[in-house]
This record gives sequence, structure tokens and C-alpha cells, in this order.
Amino acid sequence: MKYPAILMATLSLSLLACSKKPKQEARPEPTAPAMVTPVAVQPEPSATKETKIRIQDLLAEAFKPVYFPYDQAVLPEKAKDLLAKAGDLLKQAPSVTVTIEGNADERGTEDYNMALGEKRGNVVKAYLTTYGIAANRLSVISYGEEKPSALGHEENDWAQNRRDEFKVTMTGEE
Repeated sequence: MKYPAILMATLSLSLLACSKKPKQEARPEPTAPAMVTPVAVQPEPSATKETKIRIQDLLAEAFKPVYFPYDQAVLPEKAKDLLAKAGDLLKQAPSVTVTIEGNADERGTEDYNMALGEKRGNVVKAYLTTYGIAANRLSVISYGEEKPSALGHEENDWAQNRRDEFKVTMTGEE
């Protein structure tokens, strides 16, 4: 049974190898190029700068801090709405990268708060990547309790410190 199949395969390959090659179409003879006066096209620097500033403004509006409940790294529904708007803008601006800065309040050990800040940053990164943003455009850094937004020692202050903030950068910025 094996031999007829091998014979058929060999015959098919032989026929393919012997088949005629398609004819190449004749190429037209090159002609002398028409005389064209070169014109330097430069983009308007002010328009480019204005466009860049407008994109930055839109991104700054979209990337508001994301706040988390005490001792959690679960993305609240309110934050998902904010991040959906930011994701839409990121899709339109492929030269933009974002650093997600995870923070925690002062309660807990320094190591615990650093880990919690990183978890919070990674939750936002994961949401944006599932939204369609490339992971290489998003980075996470944790500050733990080291960069408080509010300096008090009450629940209202701690709530402001349990957050992710964003640094938005366009390629070519310094």
C-alpha cells in the first residue's frame, strides 16, 4: 500500500518540475525622465508642535490617577471607564509610551507597600494590554509609600495615596 502512494507523490513532483515556466512579459524600454523642478516639502513646524501639544493635553486629561480600595490591587469600575478613554487615545497615538506609577498609603511595611504598588501598576497595565495596547508601550514602577499625594494620617489622606499615576511620553521627547 505504501508504494502506490510514494509512486504517486514522485510522479506529481516530477510533473511539477517539468511543467513550463510562465512566460515573462516584455518590459517597456525606459524613457528619459521628464524635467521636473524639485520642490522641498517641509511640514509646518508650528502645526507639528501644535498637534503634539494637543495630543499631550488629551492624554493628560485621559490619564487621571486611578484610586484603589485599602489593601487591594483590584481595578475599580470607575477606573475602567477612565482607562478605556486613555486606551482609545493610545490606539490613535502609537508613538506614546506610558509609565504607570503604583503607590500605597503609609500603613503596612515598606516592602509590602512596594509590592502592593507594583501589583496596582500591573493591574492597570494588564487592563490596557487586553484593551489592545502593546505591552512594550507600558512600564510599571512602584513607589510604595514614598510619594504620598496627601501628607496627613487620616483615612481621607490615605485614600488619596492608594493610587496609580501616569507619566506619558511621546517618542522623541526628552
